[in-house]
Amino acid sequence: MNLLSRVKVIAGASVLAATVLSMSSVPAQAGPAGAAPGAAAPGAAELRNTDCPVSNPLITYRVHVQDYGWLGQSCDGYVAGTTGESRRIEKLEVHANIGYLCLKGHIQDQGDDPYWSCQSGSASAVTGTEGLGRRLEGVHINIADSPPICAEAHVEGDGWQEARCGTDIWVGTSGQGKRMEAIKIWKQ
Repeated sequence: MNLLSRVKVIAGASVLAATVLSMSSVPAQAGPAGAAPGAAAPGAAELRNTDCPVSNPLITYRVHVQDYGWLGQSCDGYVAGTTGESRRIEKLEVHANIGYLCLKGHIQDQGDDPYWSCQSGSASAVTGTEGLGRRLEGVHINIADSPPICAEAHVEGDGWQEARCGTDIWVGTSGQGKRMEAIKIWKQ
């Protein structure tokens, strides 16, 4: 990406951040056709997430992205990650304030994590790798003592997948060698 393109992205992100902060706690994107209310759809807001604009979020998450490192914390259906930049998510951290959440990722050259990572107290559930250059290809999310949640992944070559909802869901891919580039998670 040349310098002029980077300046345009940064300028666009500043305008977007001001717009998002001026809105209510409902995600800025409209829901996709047929999706549950509150489901966020792809749009200009997805270039890069900013910190969660929702007060008292139900689900918070952040991603470690290729070449960027950890991005700001996202929440309740807002995008975490990038689209249109061909950058992989390498690690995902999630915390639910509505139940007990566990994660298990599918990681490049490793396959499925052998163990679940579950939140404990204020500590978040985490899956993936950091500093190894491996893509997170998919993630299995399980939540107990909670109403259903929904998640949606932006996958290399496929774009946004259809939202998946429940207490035991899978987003992304397994065995296809495709990187997850962005993710959204929210209460159904």
